[in-house]
Amino acid sequence: MSIKRPAPDHDDSRGPPEGADSEEARARADKKRKVLEENKAAQRKRGNRMFGVMLGTLQRAKKQVEQVEDSGAGKKRAQLQERLREKLDAERKEAIEKTEREKEMRELRAEIARREDEITAAESIVSVLTCG
Repeated sequence: MSIKRPAPDHDDSRGPPEGADSEEARARADKKRKVLEENKAAQRKRGNRMFGVMLGTLQRAKKQVEQVEDSGAGKKRAQLQERLREKLDAERKEAIEKTEREKEMRELRAEIARREDEITAAESIVSVLTCG
């Protein structure tokens, strides 16, 4: 004789009934949201802390630069940089002038060659007219 068991309210292969599923899903979502919020807050704190460290580093570097600039060595360095900048500007100006002079010389040589060709052509015309 076999004993029949009553049919279950839900199918065991699918998991708990629908109502339980939605409650579990809601609980998981709430837990996940809470973890994400905690992570977000921790990341914000870390970001603020790192920003503060970087800002402090930059301020220290700025103070060091100002101290060097105010010292005698810093003033000498600034003067040297100014002299080098002036020298570089003068060299650039000289290079531009040289380029312009070379261009002018090429144009003058081309003009001379053109006029020599005109003179040669005129002389050949004159020689044809005087011979003929």
